[in-house]
Order: sequence, then structure tokens, then C-alpha cells
Amino acid sequence: MINPRTLHTFEVEAAELPVGDWTAHRDLAQEAVEAGYAAELTQKVSNDVGDEVALTHSLRFLEPDEVVAFDEGIHESEDAMGGSVSVEQFTPERAHGFYGQRTPLEFSPVQDDWPDTASIRLSHRGKDSVHSTLTQALETVLREQTDLAWIPPKHHAGFDPDGPLRADNDSPLLLDPSGAVVADHVLDAFRAVAVAEGQSITVETGREDLGAVFTASFNSYGEWELGHTDAEASHTLKDVGPIKGDYVPLEVSAAFETHAESVDRRARVEESRDYGQARHDGDAFAEQLLTASSGTGEEANAARLAHATEVVAEYERREARAYADAPSSTQEPYVGPEPVLDRLVIANGGDLNATVHSEDFSPAVQRLLGRAAHEYFVSDEAGGRYEFWQPGEDDRTHVAEAVEQVKARFVKAGVAEEHQAPANSTSPSAASKSVDAQALSSFEQVLKNRPQAGPKAGLNAREPHSDRAFARTDGPSESKSQDWGLAGSPPF
Repeated sequence: MINPRTLHTFEVEAAELPVGDWTAHRDLAQEAVEAGYAAELTQKVSNDVGDEVALTHSLRFLEPDEVVAFDEGIHESEDAMGGSVSVEQFTPERAHGFYGQRTPLEFSPVQDDWPDTASIRLSHRGKDSVHSTLTQALETVLREQTDLAWIPPKHHAGFDPDGPLRADNDSPLLLDPSGAVVADHVLDAFRAVAVAEGQSITVETGREDLGAVFTASFNSYGEWELGHTDAEASHTLKDVGPIKGDYVPLEVSAAFETHAESVDRRARVEESRDYGQARHDGDAFAEQLLTASSGTGEEANAARLAHATEVVAEYERREARAYADAPSSTQEPYVGPEPVLDRLVIANGGDLNATVHSEDFSPAVQRLLGRAAHEYFVSDEAGGRYEFWQPGEDDRTHVAEAVEQVKARFVKAGVAEEHQAPANSTSPSAASKSVDAQALSSFEQVLKNRPQAGPKAGLNAREPHSDRAFARTDGPSESKSQDWGLAGSPPF
């Protein structure tokens, strides 16, 4: 798939960033790497009293093969006035630069009288600890929690590519003892843990560049607050229940989350939205196919066959008129969506059970959704040309979920049966296996592959499930009782 963000668009976005915002520049550099490019971030600290701004940042974007790599991914020097210049490289091999995913503002070269900046301060069970990322703070909380399992995303250092959780979980999940998802991003996971333990949890961080302290607090009743306090006022968002991914304010995200944590949360929001859209698309196709009759038997099949035949005939009449009206046109006339499903109904004699289990049904849905491979015209700084678009994994998953929704509606209506392999076959066909695999969303894949017991599960699978939603065991294991936080008073 062609990435819509070119080197030029990244340069335009960089030009709009505040020159003093180190975090914003590092985040954009990491996004450029995700888009297939490389970036060099130059940070300059001036000692010249004539300069209005002492700390500035600038970005240079380039192709990965054009980078002259530094040994450690960063080059530092001094200018004639005693100021400093550092260049941090972001490449496919060093996607998070020299400093990592989260910008270490505590190391920002600013005036000595500026307030100190913390990473993430955690207050939990009467103890305070300081962590470099929100995920690390959550993992510290979970080491005293035996009923919830945190499955980190693939890029996380704690992810075991050879273990039982090697499914494609690009976004993190928090599971309860039954395997149900209770949180799908880091901030919401703190809320779930607070409810499970009956304890209050607070995480805080200071942002010296914004002159504010950001706080996220969660109590045992599922109530939460996200907000920040600066010299002039306090700004707070309060609610109860799950924190939906798109509820998190931009300023709170920028303060708390690393680039990867923010991407994970946004990915889960998009996945949830796309899943809902796929179900909606499936319902629409089901309604279309049930228009003539929702019954079974020869009479119902005949009614659907007659309706589909008329729909196709009307489409062909409109198409013929369009060609007749524009005999010299170089473009194909568009007279509405092609009736591919109606043609499939005709091919199966109006039998919806045969239609939805046909090998042609999934490709037909994919074509109607505009997610089949096709050519399209592009006009940009490189000129005008045709590009070939190939569907990605998200497109295939969307189509499979829409297909499964149609089948589920038909099974419920009694016009189709659950698909079964032939009696003389020991395994489903290659086509059905492909659809079955596509129909599993990423989190369903994770649940399917989650371990049933053992230290990697993080669940007390050997104990019978209690009637209580979050049953506590007698105590955490020795390995989970360690304090992995960086003990000490918060520096803000």
C-alpha cells in the first residue's frame, strides 16, 4: 500500500512544531521511521545572549540508505560560543533513536532554575516508585496481582516471540482469569487493577516544558480522573467505567505515554471502530440478500432468484444507456455498485445457504467493499501515474468479519447452516481455512493462544474460578513480590 505521508509531508509537519518541543520532534521522527524513512533530530543549545531562544530543535528526513550512521546513534559537539549541538538518528535499525521511546525530559539541557522533571511516579499500596514509562509502572503494579495478566505488544522487551503468546498482538491487552479482556491500553489497565484490588492507584509526571504536573488517579469503584495542574488552573476529566481509547486528551497522552504506548492505544481504537464497521457492512449485505424473502424452501429460493434477476437486468439496462450516451468517452461509465451478490444468488438458484458457502462469496464481498486489488490514479510531486493497490491484513480481516456476520445472520434466520467439512474430509478446505484465519481479529488470536497455566500466563489457572469477578489468591509468588520500581522520592 502506498504510504500517504511522503518526505515532503513530514517536512511540512516538522515546520509547524514548536522549536522548543523536544518530545514532539522525537515523536515525529519515530513516525517517519514507521512510514519507511529515516530522520535526524538536531538539538541546539545556544550561549549567545543575542539569541531569543536558547533551545531549538530541527528535523531532517531522508531515505534509510542515505544515512551515514553514527556509532551510537548520536553525535554531540560544542560550538565556538560554548553551546552544544547534538544530532540523534532514527533509522529502521534504531527506530526509537538513542534515548528510546519516551523522551527523557529529565536530561533536557535547560536552565538550572527550571523545575526538575520526573518520569512516571507511581503511588500504589502506600508505596511510591519512579519509572521511565507508563508500561513499566503498570508491570510493577501487576507483580502484586495474581488474577490479571498483561500481554505486552510485540515490540515490548517483555514479549516472548517463542512463547505461547506469540500471536499478532500489536496492541496490549489485560486479561482476567476467564480470559476476558478487561483493558486494552495502559491507562485503562490501571483502572482495572484498582477495581480488582479494591485499592486506589495514582500515576503522575511533571512536564517542565509545559510548566505543569499531570495526574491520573483510579479508585476501587472504577472512577477515574485525568488532568493537569499548572500555575494558573487545574483541568480535569472525570468519569467511571472503562477509559475508551479516544477519551484520552492529547495533552495527557503527550505527557504520560511513550510514542509506542500512544500508537498502541490509537491502533486499538481503530481496530474497534473497524470491527464495528465490518459488522455493519455484514448486516447491510444480509439485509440486501434477504430483501425478496427470508424464508426457506423452493418457493423462497424462487422469489430470491426472480428478484436478483431483475436487479441484474436493471443494472445492465442502465449500463447500456450510459455507453450509448457517451460513445467516445475514454472512461468507463459508473452506474452504481455492480450487483455481484445478486449474480452469485442467480448462480446458486436463489439458495442463500449455497451462496454464502460458495468460494466466490468472500471475493464478492471484498470487491463490494472496495478492498480488492485494483489500480488507481495518483497525482503528486512525482507526476501523474497509475499505482496498483494491494489489500493489507487489516483489509482481509475486515472482509472476513463482514462475511462471518452475514453467515451469522443467515444461520440465525434459518436460511443457512453452519459450514461443515464433507464427511470424507478430515480438514476444512484451503479456502475455508483462509477465511477462518482471517475472521479471527488480533485479540481473538491472542485469546486463542493464551497459556492456560504457568508463569507466563500471569493467571492462577489452577484454582477454581470464584463467583467474585476478581478473586484474590493467598498471595503473590516470590517472583511477583519483588519491587521492580526505582525507589525514591519523586523529583517534582
